[in-house]
Amino acid sequence: MGVKENEAALMRAVDAWNSGDVNSYLELYAEGIKLHAGNYDFPNQGAVAAMYQGMLAATSEIHLNMLRPLDRTRSSVRDMCLTPATPGS
Repeated sequence: MGVKENEAALMRAVDAWNSGDVNSYLELYAEGIKLHAGNYDFPNQGAVAAMYQGMLAATSEIHLNMLRPLDRTRSSVRDMCLTPATPGS
């Protein structure tokens, strides 16, 4: 994928997360994903999906936001975070 395609894929993933669509969000991930978060391991995409679905069910008012713009020279995002959907909530 080129830079424009990567940027479009990332923005689709951000939009999917912010609308609560975990399956579309996970399209950005490799099929054989393994995720380690703190003391927890998620050995496959199904486990990662279940973790994200639980997170969204518990905290439906969070959004995924980019803190810095895309670095088009490297086709990467360095800083992303989850924030309240409504400032101050």
